[in-house]
Amino acid sequence: MKKTAFKPEVLHLPPSYRKLARSLKEKKARDETRLFLAEGEKMVHELLKSEYRIAWIAATGGWIREHRHECAETELYEVDDNLLAGISTLKTPNRVLAVVYMPESPVRQIPPEADLCLVLDGVQDPGNTGTILRLADWFDIRYVVFGVTSADSFNPKTVQASMGSIFRVHVIRAEAGTICRTMRQKGWNIYGMDLQGTNLYKAALQLPAMIVLGNESRGLSDDIRREVTHFLTIPRGGPGSGAESLNVGMAAAIVCAEFRRRHPGQAIQNENSAK
Repeated sequence: MKKTAFKPEVLHLPPSYRKLARSLKEKKARDETRLFLAEGEKMVHELLKSEYRIAWIAATGGWIREHRHECAETELYEVDDNLLAGISTLKTPNRVLAVVYMPESPVRQIPPEADLCLVLDGVQDPGNTGTILRLADWFDIRYVVFGVTSADSFNPKTVQASMGSIFRVHVIRAEAGTICRTMRQKGWNIYGMDLQGTNLYKAALQLPAMIVLGNESRGLSDDIRREVTHFLTIPRGGPGSGAESLNVGMAAAIVCAEFRRRHPGQAIQNENSAK
């Protein structure tokens, strides 16, 4: 007899769940419940492939019909467009929203096998932090330290801007200065991005390394500056450049690309060795 795939029961979203979803826009509620939101088809698709535990999913009937088979053992609630708009943080709500458990055992330190990670020192715009998670994923950087003065990694805007990378990159929430000091004492190179630093393209970029990105307007904090072993800057293109500085996400992409050009990640090494 042919086995039939399990299909979870579709329920109607209780008012208490609607209130919960709306509350997760605020950090206090996220911290108290240890829950956060993932919205939109791309985000939920990446979520379903990850090891994150899902509390429940609210979606339109169309989305449920298409994806019900992927949601075994997940609470599913059918909602119309108006109800979804009422609990969504998006200006234009998509067809699905998930309430997700934060990791029960978050990573607290950089593991011995890591050789490159990013540190966010007071990066407060959640769009920037999400973008940095996405580019860390692209460059195969598995660990990103969010200093305590940086945006919350589970802020809805951070989650959304990561485009699913938050489910693959390990976020460490810690005092940026303390973790940099610890890793420096273990022999790591601590590279701080600073306008007065050495030209990125002329500097000796050595692993293992932490790349520290500072606040959007104030740059690196004094605590971090005391731990930095090498300051780096991205040179201007020429005398016609009138921009005061680069967006922190742009700067992160450029420096990560240069590090990986000189020190390819494991996937690239494997690809090259197979040729």
